[in-house]
Amino acid sequence: MTSSTHQERTATAQREADLHRVKLASIDQVNESVRVLRLQIPPAKDVKFLPGQWLDVHLPNVQQAGGFTITSTPKDAQHTPHKPGYLELAIQKSPNNPPAAWLWKPEDEILGSDVHRRISLLYGTRAPKSRNLSDILFLDRLGNQNHIGKYKDPLFVDLFLSQCSEEEKQAIGDQYDFHSTRAGRIDRNALFWALGPNFELQKTVVYICGPPQMTDEFEEVYLEQGLPKSNVLTEKWW
Repeated sequence: MTSSTHQERTATAQREADLHRVKLASIDQVNESVRVLRLQIPPAKDVKFLPGQWLDVHLPNVQQAGGFTITSTPKDAQHTPHKPGYLELAIQKSPNNPPAAWLWKPEDEILGSDVHRRISLLYGTRAPKSRNLSDILFLDRLGNQNHIGKYKDPLFVDLFLSQCSEEEKQAIGDQYDFHSTRAGRIDRNALFWALGPNFELQKTVVYICGPPQMTDEFEEVYLEQGLPKSNVLTEKWW
């Protein structure tokens, strides 16, 4: 029996809607089975996290993301006049885990490499009958996450509201910095936009959560576009 991947195990976990591009600056060989990696944050970039959180780490030519706990403190991620901000990860040697195996390559092969993580979100729901926008589930959480930082390759959040008036759509647009707020449901054009260019297909993992009919339709769209079935994960509301 094959074990599940990090992405499968955490498919329903809350994720930050941003991309952080960092550089592998140093490797400390703690012992025969553990390495501590320092990921240097570019100048003028701001990475915020809470103690104990983990990263989705995407690596060159590795299809699946790795999940690794941050072992440095939030203060270490802040830039000072004397040192750049950084993140540290403790990586256990695991030849059967592709992301961990990549991070255990010889130092001269991987030092200086760019690593990053990216989470994409299309969020669709119905405008509340109360007409009170604060009753939209997760709206504030999504808006706050989208304001964490501006990065070289930012990830945009698109909000779709069915039964939404133009006034409500404008009010949300004025309050939150979403990529777009649209009246209606998530459509095929939005799915194509979120998918990205074809050369990223093998590195893209899609999580679809919703009613069975919608989930099946979205899954079919992505499979038709060439995504491997193992990269399209679903959770259906029954």
